[in-house]
Parts: sequence; structure tokens; C-alpha cells
Amino acid sequence: MGIVRTLLALAVVLSHAGSSYSFIEPGMAVEMFYVASGFLISFALLGNPVYRTNWASFYANRALRLYPIYFAVLLFAAGGFLVFPDVFARPALLSAEMSTGAKLYLWLSNILLFGQDWSYFLGLDRGHLVIQPDFWKSQPPLWTFYPIPQAWTLGIEVSFYVLAPLLLLNKRTLLLAFMAAAALKIWSLNYFGGSDPWLYRMFAFELSLFLLGAVSHQWFVPAYRMLAARFRPHLIDAIVVAVTMLLLVGVRYWARAWNVTIMPGLWEPTATCVLFSLALPALFAFQRSFKIGYWQADRAIGELSYPIYIIHWLMISLSSYFWGAFLTGHKELSAFVVAGLSIFGSLLLITVVARPLDRLRKMIRNSGRLCWAGCDSNVLRTSSVVSGQTP
Repeated sequence: MGIVRTLLALAVVLSHAGSSYSFIEPGMAVEMFYVASGFLISFALLGNPVYRTNWASFYANRALRLYPIYFAVLLFAAGGFLVFPDVFARPALLSAEMSTGAKLYLWLSNILLFGQDWSYFLGLDRGHLVIQPDFWKSQPPLWTFYPIPQAWTLGIEVSFYVLAPLLLLNKRTLLLAFMAAAALKIWSLNYFGGSDPWLYRMFAFELSLFLLGAVSHQWFVPAYRMLAARFRPHLIDAIVVAVTMLLLVGVRYWARAWNVTIMPGLWEPTATCVLFSLALPALFAFQRSFKIGYWQADRAIGELSYPIYIIHWLMISLSSYFWGAFLTGHKELSAFVVAGLSIFGSLLLITVVARPLDRLRKMIRNSGRLCWAGCDSNVLRTSSVVSGQTP
């Protein structure tokens, strides 16, 4: 599913950069990413015996996946502030009007990722943190103090990682948790409507989407295999994937064409995420039917998704600063320049930051131990199925 994840990341990039050709609204792309993340994390936890018995190894591997690239981009943004203070976000510590508590919250959430999503439910009142349901009423909004403002989604992602071993390793627990989280999600959409930030920025309301992805892996995949076994599996896979993707892209247009007025804030995100969760088993099986070369290509493309997402806001700022005059009036060209720069930056991050850590992540994934050259040779000979397919 690497290609799908990267396409979702590029949809967010193009939308944020002002393109009208983004095939899906950015908030919806983020929610679909949550569903895909739930599917993959469930696959990782259940597919790796080390993770099932050693949760610390799971947490360590997730941290090595997220934090090094995040810190690299954060340092780049901090350095950019010193050179181009009008382009990059200002560090909170430089704001003398803030209370110590507000500065501490912003500094810690910038470093730890935890709590960045809270910034959309908090505000500043005479320099002190207060609960603020409408983040635009905070002057200035707290998100302006984050060098990587879109990293609030990582705060939600990390929160899910913390709970994942508790919720996903038992199918009954997963199902009960999903039902409770889905009920909370439906209540939130009915009570708060489709307004930002309540639509997709609060972890408690988004947990159901991660769990929906896990349900897709643990419940839909076995059911789909039984169904596909009765027909020509590859043909069924291709048809299901193609039809579902067409439905996903067109759901908002068909909702308007059919004049869907019942709970409009609930209809579109629910239909999109449910359709996506139903497509994931077919997509997963479809990709597994190809030779190893395709697997490697899909995995390599999928690795671009996270760095593309985390660096694209900086690329928007840099593109505007250096080529803003030239690109004025060329909105689509500007957006695709940003997308190209984000892909290039992603390749650099993978080469310089992620690749050197791959060996360490593989060791943790296969043995549950932190080790370098001193590992037993058996650690490095663990099944290629686990090492090649488990995140």
C-alpha cells in the first residue's frame, strides 16, 4: 500500500500549495491515512512475534521511524528561522508576552510530538494558555508557533501507537474498542457538526479510524480471502480496487448529485473511510500477488510518504520566498513545484537520515534488542517475510 500512502501525502501537499487538482480534500486524505495506519500497525503487531511479546521493541521501532526525520526537518526549520525570520515560524521562547507554562507546553510538544494536536483546542489569553474551541480566536493562534505546523497529525499518530498493543492484539478487545470509538465519533459529528477543529483534529474522535483500519486487517482480510478463493483471485482483487477507488474519488460529487442532506457532516467522511477500509484487503492481496520487484518498488515509494508530508510546509515557504514573484499567477505550476521539491527533500531525508537507521530498526524488529555489530548472526537471518513486510 506504499503507492496509496504516497498519493495521499501528495494530495495534502497539492491542496496546501493551492492546487485545484488535488484529487481528494486534505482533511479526508489525513483520515484515510489514519485508516491505512491502523491496518499496517495491526499487520505489524500480529505478524511479528517479537512485537506481540515485547511491546518496547514496537515502541522503539515506531520512534526510530518518526522522530529522526522529524528532528532533521525541525532543525532545518529552526536554522531557517535564523536566516529567513520572515519565512519560518518563530520559536515560542522568543515571545516575551507568553507565560512560562505556555512556553513550556509549546517547547515540549514541538520536541515530543505529543500534544501538538491539542494546540487547536487551546489559545492564548494575555499570554496564558486557555481552552479555546475556535483556535482562530487565539491571538496569535498557537499553531503559528510550530515550525512544522502539520505535525499535529503526528501527535494523533503517536497517541495511537501508545494504545495499539493494548487494543489490537485481541480481536474481541479491538471490536469493542472500535464500536465505542465509532459511537464517540458519530456523536462528535452530530454535536459539533463538520466544523474545524472538531471534524478531524481530536485524537479521541479519530481513534475509530485507526481501529477501522485494524478491523479491516483482522476481520475483513480473512472474509475477503474466503470470498476471493471461490473466484479468480487476481481478477477479483483488481476489480474491487478499481471500483472502490472510483467510488472514493467521486463520493463527494455523488453525494451532491444525489442531494444527500441527512447528516452531511457525517456522510462524506464515513462513506469515504468505510469504502477505503473495504478496499484495503483487496489492495493488500492485489499487491502481494506481484513479484518481489513490485513489492520492493511499492515499499520504496511508500517510504516517501512520511518525509513528503513532514517537509512540504517548509517547501511551500521556501518556494514562495525564492520564486514567489516568478510563480505569481501560476497557481498550479507553483503547487507542482512544491510537490517536486517535497519529493526531492524526501529522497534526501531517506538517504541521509532513514537509511543509516534501517539496520538498527531491523535488529529491533527481529530480535527485540538494541544491538549493532555484536548481534548474534541468527538475529540477522530472521525470516524475510517478517523483515520485508512488517513496518
